[in-house]
Amino acid sequence: MRLIIGLVATFLSQLVLSNPQINTVCESKRLNILKEDCLALVDFYHSFSVVDYDVFDTWGAYDVSTWDGVKIEQGRVTSIMLPGEYQNVFLKGFFENSFSNLSELEYLDLRYTHYTGPLPDFWGKLGNLETLRLTARKSDVINTFPESVKNLNKLKILDLGNLKIRSYFPDIWGELPSLRELRLHSNLFYGEVGPSIVDLKKLSRLALDRNQFLWGEFPFEVLNNGPSHHVSIDNSGFWGEIPEFVLYRDSQVAGRTFVFLGSNHFVNPPAEVISVQTNENDYLLDGSWQTLSKGQEDYQINIDIELAENGSAALAPKIAGERGRIFIVPDPGYKANKVKGCAGELVNSVFFIDDNQDSCVAQISFSQCIGVECVVDLGVTNTVSNASIESPSSRLPLSGVSQLRGWINAPDWENKFSLYGYYGVSSTFSISLDGGERQYYKHMDSRSDVRDAMGEKWEIGKPYLGWSVPVYSGNLNNGIHTLDVFNAIGLHVASRTFRVFNPEANGSVQYIHNVERTIRVEDFPIHGHASELAFNTAEQKFSVTNQFDADENSLRSEERHSITGEQRYSSSSRRKKSSLAGERRVANIENPSSNTVLSGVQSLRGWFVGDGEYDSELDRYIDYGWKSIAIDLADFDQVRTLSFHERRDVNESFGLNGNYGWTTLWYSGLLKNGWHTIDIGAYDYDLYPSSRYVIQEIDFLSFTPLNENGEQFYVRSYDRDILVEDFPYQGSDVTLRFDPAGQNFVIVDQVIH
Repeated sequence: MRLIIGLVATFLSQLVLSNPQINTVCESKRLNILKEDCLALVDFYHSFSVVDYDVFDTWGAYDVSTWDGVKIEQGRVTSIMLPGEYQNVFLKGFFENSFSNLSELEYLDLRYTHYTGPLPDFWGKLGNLETLRLTARKSDVINTFPESVKNLNKLKILDLGNLKIRSYFPDIWGELPSLRELRLHSNLFYGEVGPSIVDLKKLSRLALDRNQFLWGEFPFEVLNNGPSHHVSIDNSGFWGEIPEFVLYRDSQVAGRTFVFLGSNHFVNPPAEVISVQTNENDYLLDGSWQTLSKGQEDYQINIDIELAENGSAALAPKIAGERGRIFIVPDPGYKANKVKGCAGELVNSVFFIDDNQDSCVAQISFSQCIGVECVVDLGVTNTVSNASIESPSSRLPLSGVSQLRGWINAPDWENKFSLYGYYGVSSTFSISLDGGERQYYKHMDSRSDVRDAMGEKWEIGKPYLGWSVPVYSGNLNNGIHTLDVFNAIGLHVASRTFRVFNPEANGSVQYIHNVERTIRVEDFPIHGHASELAFNTAEQKFSVTNQFDADENSLRSEERHSITGEQRYSSSSRRKKSSLAGERRVANIENPSSNTVLSGVQSLRGWFVGDGEYDSELDRYIDYGWKSIAIDLADFDQVRTLSFHERRDVNESFGLNGNYGWTTLWYSGLLKNGWHTIDIGAYDYDLYPSSRYVIQEIDFLSFTPLNENGEQFYVRSYDRDILVEDFPYQGSDVTLRFDPAGQNFVIVDQVIH
């Protein structure tokens, strides 16, 4: 089981300490490799925490050829193979410059590493490299493509997946005549795939899938370079026609060829998967889930694009009855300035091409932004802004555990360049705090309130509108901060300056533990009523836990709304509590809990690090969003896809390294007041709801304030500040203010006596 293996490896690494000779081994006269190579390996050992991988403590011996994963020939390092999947232990770290001294290195395999620093560009110094496998388990930084790989004319395998590489797609492939395998999947490349990729005459495997900003017509001629190919370009932005020699290849089948074109914009996809099998040969073509197949037509004129620096652009497919469009993506900090040479109209970052003109060249230039000048106004739908930051507010400090949240509705962009899944769109978005590195997120939320206000209906092929990111504001310094939001294509669509405030103890902000406090607020939520507020440790805020009318009657309901397991799931064997790892459960629901009241807008959250028979499937569940959370009912409408993020405390507790914390945003007003059941389980969308395994569940009490008619309602305002004395400790008084976005009371000031 994967979890147990990870724990055992961590346990061994703690018992068997790193060999103390590792720091002095390069000075030994018995050393059997060049000293510069030895020093480079020692730096690598420390920068990548190889001690966690080297469970048998082989690194540090005088005979370097015995070091786990290292191969020595004639006193030089020729191979390093430490893939994370090998022992189910993952390297974590960054490259030191000394690594470039390994000039005789031929084979490097560090797949599934967690990179904490940028990808270097010293590869041209390693002229003997034949295999370079660096596909990441995770990358903490946005990278650029290392141009120096074009000097590796012996290179046969280049594997740079999932590294957050944001660059124009390189056109250097004619300089790599020996390349047989090219994997650049799951990155942020943008632009078109140039013709030089067809020059890779020995190429047998090409993976460009999940690069949603790659667009244009794909050079299918690469399939004619040999008898066997595996080509994956699905979940990208390619368009145009699939050539006949690709669609009708049954008479030309030779070797084994698999072509995956799904979730692009091709105009003529096959109606079903094409599969041709003979005794010796196989051919498979999957072109499903094309998003713009209907309504495309050819341009009547030739339109070329000339670009200045600091941005990219592409001519979008022509949709019948609409003007042609050029989509322009400025680099961060820049905006589209002007378009010359073609008659048309530049609206934000879309150039609409006028009909009835001769062939033209669109000359696009960019200019640097000043302040928030880069923010693209996406307009409104039914008077509702198409891009909005709902929280944090510019009027109220961000305090406690919060969700940065809002919505994005940009059909001109999202409908062309989103990631389309089997049940709608799983769009990406990104945020930046205080101008720092942008953080990218896979999943967006269904916001029915926003859709209803805009008059939009959810349909397959339409994007989710909501976005949310969990944050403990205590990790930010008290004071002024800036949040910037970018849509799936990378346009800067919203910006907000906000203030953070959390109470301090001993001169610093501290998470408030083991403090219980209940207070009474008069004339809330309506005149003549009073409410009880209780400090919610999970949210670090005061939530409304009860309401009393003018006669002091409690309005909180104790009714139980939960239904039985037999009604919810077809098999009771699929309902079980999670297993234990030590004293901790491998699945946990932190909020809501059975001893607090769910009230207002809260982040339902916890962790899920695997369980029993489907533990080996954990990464697949997380990567494709197959874990869901359900409230009361198991039908599809009541299932929420979880958003996973890193939880350092969970990783440290279980000896793991990954994104095992989950969160989803919930408003208590969506539930009737009373008791409910929340459960967490693995849910495969390709199967029926009965396939869901429920491994943790909690009964909780939900309460939403009532209006004069006894109906649950969303409280729009309350303009009175509340003083709470001796909180969170004796001698500290804090001020509370109502937050309409969160429907709770947040701490906005503190006086220490």
